[in-house]
Amino acid sequence: MKNNPIKNPTIVSTEKWLAARREFLREEKEFTHLRERLAARRRELPWVKIDKAYTFESPGGRVSLADLFEGRSQLVVYHFMFGPGWEEGCKSCSYVSDHFDGALPHVNARGVSFTAISSAPLEEIELRDAPPAQLGPALEKRIVPGAHVVALDMAGVARTSEQFARWLDAKSTQGKGNVVLVIGGADGLPPSLLVRALEKLSLSAMTFPHRLARLVLAEQLYRAVTILRNEPYARL
Repeated sequence: MKNNPIKNPTIVSTEKWLAARREFLREEKEFTHLRERLAARRRELPWVKIDKAYTFESPGGRVSLADLFEGRSQLVVYHFMFGPGWEEGCKSCSYVSDHFDGALPHVNARGVSFTAISSAPLEEIELRDAPPAQLGPALEKRIVPGAHVVALDMAGVARTSEQFARWLDAKSTQGKGNVVLVIGGADGLPPSLLVRALEKLSLSAMTFPHRLARLVLAEQLYRAVTILRNEPYARL
């Protein structure tokens, strides 16, 4: 965790601290009044009639904007900043979203529904948010039927870059079709996927963060192609 200590604090007497605190309190009250005026102006802003038929992908299927109201008179929409292909969502959004569940009963009791939206595809959101117990189903949804599944696992077979390239080439010539290399999250792969895997591959005897493992695997796939094509990159 990042530590942000206060550097070189000014030490004063109690009387001077009290005077500084009172001045700061005066500024705080000014800010509070200003925020209240801005909130009032926000409530007085004109409305816009929605003519476009907005639809969203949700865990329960496609829903309309009207569906998100869930029969209530108001809807709060939170934009969780998580774009297509992102490894992580906005850190501030992640912090705020940790407190959604506790507030929902109070919000709903006042006739307000709540939803969070992101621009990333639903499958990426589900894969990112899946707890360890649900990671298996989330990953399996992305595996095409009939694919040759290979799990990245510490107990897997370790290969050199050249051996890995020949292994990939053999899979191609054997007509294996889609070869899917699966990397788990921070807690590894769930047992259901390890059982489904037809082979296991180890990148190293060392333990890597799963995001670094993805990068290493991507580089090795590229290197394997250059080896098979006898291109210079493989000899760097």
